Amino acid sequence: MVEKLEPYFDFGVKSCWIVIPTLQAILVYDSPTHYEFYHEDEILKDKILNIEIDLKKVFE
Repeated sequence: MVEKLEPYFDFGVKSCWIVIPTLQAILVYDSPTHYEFYHEDEILKDKILNIEIDLKKVFE
């Protein structure tokens, strides 16, 4: 999945999320080589899209 990120960003995607249900985690990429890792009961903050999501609600 990570290998597919570069073309997305090349086409103008500003933020890309990879959801890993088994870990109750989401990786938020703002470039093909930089991401922030959120898991379990954290508040995901996508600074590019100005979105905040409580991961407890995502993985209920």
